[in-house]
Amino acid sequence: MTIEERAAKAADLKAAGACNCSQAVVKVFEDKLRSVYKELHADRETGC
Repeated sequence: MTIEERAAKAADLKAAGACNCSQAVVKVFEDKLRSVYKELHADRETGC
């Protein structure tokens, strides 16, 4: 999904009253956030 598509989806969620602005942005980027979190905390998974 492109950044424009993610932005449009976040705007739709906000407009529908499904969430506030911050929640909408987190929701449409949660796959990316999970990936970054796993990368930053890889040592916890490997025990290093």
